[in-house]
Amino acid sequence: MLHLECEIHKIINESQTSADLFRRLYLHKKSKDKKFSIQYLCNKIGVRSKGHVSFMMNGSRKIYQHHLEALITLFKLTQSQEDDLRSRYMNHQCLTEIKESDNQATTIPYLRLS
Repeated sequence: MLHLECEIHKIINESQTSADLFRRLYLHKKSKDKKFSIQYLCNKIGVRSKGHVSFMMNGSRKIYQHHLEALITLFKLTQSQEDDLRSRYMNHQCLTEIKESDNQATTIPYLRLS
């Protein structure tokens, strides 16, 4: 069990984004249990579409707080893993919001000159 905990901590610490973390946790679980599927994951975290989960894993869709809570339960994380995951998630959310606000601030509306 200790080895499994170390693997999860390594995944959490090495992941660059929330999407990367989500994808790597899924792949890790899938490697341990071949029956663990995207459809099963959808059912457990409350997402209707496998495509939506796929987009969440590749960073095209946002991972919301309620998804995070479901993932913590689904992957049966320890308290320290949960704390690390929440910290990573919050840091990534802050960085994403900063990037989005920078993009909005530098976007100049298109004006049509007649």
